[in-house]
Formats: sequence, structure tokens, C-alpha cells
Amino acid sequence: MLLRHITTTAVRQGKLYLQKTNNYNHQKLVFASHRIFVFINQRNYSATSDVKTLVTVNELKSGMESEPNMRVLECGPNLNIKELYDESHIAGSRFFNVDACSDKSNSKLKYTIPQSAVFEGYVEQLGVSNNSHVVICERHDKGFFYAPRVWWMFRLFGHENVSILSGGLVKWVKAGYPLTRDITKVECGTFKASFRNELVKSFEDVEQVVECVVPKVQIVDARSQGRFEGWEPEGGNIESGHMPGAINLHYAAFLDPHTKTMRSNEQLQQLLCYKGIDLEKPIISTCGQGITACFVSLAAHLLGKKDVPVYDGSWHDWYHRAKREHIKIIE
Repeated sequence: MLLRHITTTAVRQGKLYLQKTNNYNHQKLVFASHRIFVFINQRNYSATSDVKTLVTVNELKSGMESEPNMRVLECGPNLNIKELYDESHIAGSRFFNVDACSDKSNSKLKYTIPQSAVFEGYVEQLGVSNNSHVVICERHDKGFFYAPRVWWMFRLFGHENVSILSGGLVKWVKAGYPLTRDITKVECGTFKASFRNELVKSFEDVEQVVECVVPKVQIVDARSQGRFEGWEPEGGNIESGHMPGAINLHYAAFLDPHTKTMRSNEQLQQLLCYKGIDLEKPIISTCGQGITACFVSLAAHLLGKKDVPVYDGSWHDWYHRAKREHIKIIE
């Protein structure tokens, strides 16, 4: 009876979408069915996954006053941003240093994920426990940049109770909410990671896709068109280019240029359809160093596909290890 009810609901939602749109009827029907299916399966991963993926500044303010287990983490790439955090930040927040919480064993790669024990220790000293509702606040003036990466990392280590502040610190300030220089001391949390292998991909995984050992997997690259096609510098002493068969979708396309927040679900859906990306098929997201690839995972998550993995080393890893015929440029 439960499955029959779910299927009926999915079809009804699909019909509602068909009534509202003319151009993407088939895709919208699929999304409606898929979203319900994924929601049910996600219950296996977290008993407390009811939090919103994106929260507004007003919702954050309210939550800070009513949720004792809420932990606000302002994020950035390095100690330079930490110095800005020390000067002014949301009261009670802590700073998540993306570079500090990474694997330091490979000098050629930056920001790659740490071991579970390292992640556990890092977030515990920020006051995070397994029952915490973590809200990630971006300090980058683009509204989003590193926040999706931190959001993905928490999910990768088994913590579904995580949200992103829509618009980041910029939005908080524009709303008239205060900042402080005071550093709040927090008690260490108790966090036990539950690593989700399905949310991260290695070089070997991607190589199998490129060599068609694993067929029908879409590789979506979130770098700029110039870096993807090979005529814009990559940085880091490596050449630009792309993996064979990859689809280019720059991370900035996911953002509203005026509000610097994620586009609406309808706009995200249309963007993916325009690029020929099918949410019914497997996807691997990639970029330069595994940061903006998380935008692809976030967008898919907002549309109900909660299992899009990130190629952690991304292009910097691929360039150093791939066969030369697997590094493509557009002449």
C-alpha cells in the first residue's frame, strides 16, 4: 500500500508540473518521481535530515535563538580569511578553515579530504557533535564559493543535519544583523564520522568512466569555459583542458548574478536540461581542485538527486596522472 501511494503521489505531482510548463514536461515528470524516491532512501543515512539545505538570514537568526544545538560555521580558504573573521563575525560562530581541514600528504593537491579521524577532531574543536544542526556561512564576497564544499564534506562524513546560509555573510550584513569581534568559547563536541564512499570519486573511478569501463556516467566540469577548453590559464603550473566526454557548466551559472544566491529550482532544472545533463543518470562532478564541483552536487541535491559524488582531486589530480590522450583541448 505504501509503494502504491508513493507512486500515485509521484504521478500526480508529475501531472501538476505538466500543467505548469510547456518545454520540459518529460524532465519535470521524472524529477517529481525521482525526488520522492530519493527522499525515502535518504532516511537510511540520517535520522535528522529534515533541515533545509538553504536557510535565509531570518531563519538563521530565529534558529540561533531557538535551537540550542545549532552551530554556525563561517568558512574560508585560509588564515587570511581567518584574520577577517577575527575582526568581525556573527556572534557565537566559529571559523572553518577549508585548507586546515584537508589532507596534507600530497603536495601537488590542495583541499583534498582528510582522514575521518582528522575531520572528527577538527569539527569537535568547533563545538560540533552528531546532534548539531550545522549552518555554513560563506565569507567570500561572491555569496557562495567555499560553503558548498564544507556542506558536501559534512555529508561525506555522514552528517546530514547541515544547511548553508543563503547569500552568506554579505546577506546577513545587508539584513541589518550585527557582527562582533568577541570570540565565543565553545565546549568541544562529540562527533563520530560515518564515511559515505558513494559521495566521492577517485582518479581510478573517473578513468574507468573515460575509458568506458563504466558507461553512461556524466562528468560535469564546473570550471570556466576557457579553462575547460584549454585557452585560459589553469594556474598551479599545469595546463588547462578537460576530460574526454565531460560537460562544461561553470559554477557561476548556478548563482543569481544580482542576489548572489542559488537560482530557483526551476531555473536550475532548466539550466541542467539546456546542458543536456540528465538527473536520471549517474553524474560525477569535477572542477579544478574539488571546490566548485560541489556546486553541481548542491544543485542536484536541491532538485532531489542527493547522490552526486565529487572527484576530490579534480583537474589538478587528473592532469598529473592521466594518459596524455585523456587531456583534451578545443583547438
